[in-house]
Amino acid sequence: MQYLFGDCALDTDRRELRRGAALLSVEPQVFDLLAFLLEHRDRVVNKEELLEAVWNRRFVSISALNTRMNAARAAIGDSGEQQSLIRTIPRKGFRFVGEVRQQNEYAPDAEAEMLAAHRPAETTHSNAALSLPGRAKMPLYGVLALTLTTIAAVLFLPWLAPQKTVALETQNHVLNSVPQFESGKVPLVEDHVRRELEDYAGKPGAKAVAISGARWKAPIGWGVSYGAPDLEAAKKDALARCRARTTADCKLYAVGLDVFWPAHLVPDLAGGLATDPLDIPLSVDTLPATLVKRWAMETYLSRPGHKALAISRSDFWYVYGKSSPSEAARLASERCSYVAQYSCLLLAVDGQLTVRVPTLYRVSDLFLLANAQSMSPEDKQRIAQVYQGPQWRALAQGRSGAWYPAVELPSEAAAVEAALTECRKSEQECRVHAIGDFYVADDKS
Repeated sequence: MQYLFGDCALDTDRRELRRGAALLSVEPQVFDLLAFLLEHRDRVVNKEELLEAVWNRRFVSISALNTRMNAARAAIGDSGEQQSLIRTIPRKGFRFVGEVRQQNEYAPDAEAEMLAAHRPAETTHSNAALSLPGRAKMPLYGVLALTLTTIAAVLFLPWLAPQKTVALETQNHVLNSVPQFESGKVPLVEDHVRRELEDYAGKPGAKAVAISGARWKAPIGWGVSYGAPDLEAAKKDALARCRARTTADCKLYAVGLDVFWPAHLVPDLAGGLATDPLDIPLSVDTLPATLVKRWAMETYLSRPGHKALAISRSDFWYVYGKSSPSEAARLASERCSYVAQYSCLLLAVDGQLTVRVPTLYRVSDLFLLANAQSMSPEDKQRIAQVYQGPQWRALAQGRSGAWYPAVELPSEAAAVEAALTECRKSEQECRVHAIGDFYVADDKS
């Protein structure tokens, strides 16, 4: 679905926000907030609804909501003073008041137009259906040309038709290409659910799989249906079985063997899932409270069994009592990333840190390459090739904006010095941008 307003366009399927020709980079909560206000623009939306819809009531303060609201207004050219698009209704909530045009990019009419463009034989036949009086008025050379064209069509159509069919089938396969079901890739669910789904592909009849999103204090729901009379019945049955297990929203994951679960619901965890614990225990004072609340660390550390804690810039998620450290690590990372709509950092497994936390510099935020908005895709790719490993790493930035990583160093101080030294070979002004997986402030601890 696309919402068009002013000089902006918000695409819910691609999760893109454009202003004019520019593609804007906004935080996931800002995007979700805008999408929710646009969807419910016919009424006033109160703050409780926004906290429920955007954060699932994940311990978010009203000040955090106001911060995201200001960012949303700024992104679309509005402000708290102007309120030309998003209006604050005192003691009630917010409402999107701008003029909005809504369009579905995948409407049936658009699909029909696309298919019609690939029917050359029907078009040729229609254009050739001239009336006899019309043909009589044609010059002799015109009649001769038409006759030759007809003979050629008769001779070559038997060959062209299969070629057209093959080309159309190939194009339709590309257009309709979707990921195929693999039980080992179903996100958010425990390992035992993945094992139960191993024989799903071989089940008879119409079938479907539904899973729920992650929601605090709600179990992850899942449901599988097979042997149904048709796909619609299979989808309804899978959703019903999922909803019987949870109070969270259930969505179709697979219909038949085709996976329709949107990829953005669980962001790519590559580069942020260091599952091997270091020999460094996590403590409640490891990170500032601005990143992880003290009570959350205490609660996690008190939980029994195999457990893991993952964090993002605004959310966290821990699991416990799991069958193995690897299962706990995967579930904490996937569920945190689902809620935050950012790749989360796996901070600890079984009470031990999985990443090195700076102590010489003050930690100000998380640093994950997948989430780094100030870097070009080329810089991300170049840095990702080296910026990894369990040893100390640091990233310096020069005044020109260029990046200088240093990796596999024995200490935090050595990593910082190596990154700054590399930067100073080319630039006069350099600063430490990140140490390991954390942004650091200019002032030392």
